[in-house]
Amino acid sequence: MKKFLSIILILIVSYSYSQESAFEKKLNLFRFSLNKVLANKDEDKVLKLDFNKNDTIISMINNFIEQNKQEILKYKAYILNKYSNNPDALFEFEKYNKVDVSDISEHLNQFDFIFMAPIAKLLFINPLSEIEMYENIYFSQKKSTKDLAVYKAKTQLTSSIIKTQKINTDQWEIIKDSYDIISKFIYNLKKGKITYFEVFERQKP
Repeated sequence: MKKFLSIILILIVSYSYSQESAFEKKLNLFRFSLNKVLANKDEDKVLKLDFNKNDTIISMINNFIEQNKQEILKYKAYILNKYSNNPDALFEFEKYNKVDVSDISEHLNQFDFIFMAPIAKLLFINPLSEIEMYENIYFSQKKSTKDLAVYKAKTQLTSSIIKTQKINTDQWEIIKDSYDIISKFIYNLKKGKITYFEVFERQKP
């Protein structure tokens, strides 16, 4: 499971924005500083993102997150607000079939990605990275390795349309249209994690 999770984490795309917030600049500088640590790591370890909780790089990440707790919370809210009421988000659900992902969605509380791969704590500062994680899991478990590879190749060339909506104080709905699939998530801002998701596959012509 740990090896599988490492592969899934590697496939996560880093999201960037045309105008950086003050925290994004701080986050990017911190991530750049990790290069010095990684330069001294075994290449196989880096390739697998195989760092345990006692590793220097994980300690650095934990310290950064602890020192910036409130800024990280505000940053997550900023990302979620960024996509609220997106006028380009016209989801054509009638052209899609809902996929049964209950075997994954019903066990979300049992997934402890940060315990299995502590590096996820850094990646999941951005809520969009976590939803991409679940998309990767969906393709890995419900489709095939080739389907996942093709999907990831497409995402390098294309973009997705994302819309968010605040449900209550802590919960946000996130809908992401990647053309081949539409994924719908509930993100708990207070817990900092996905608590529910659905997947819809585009109907074949």
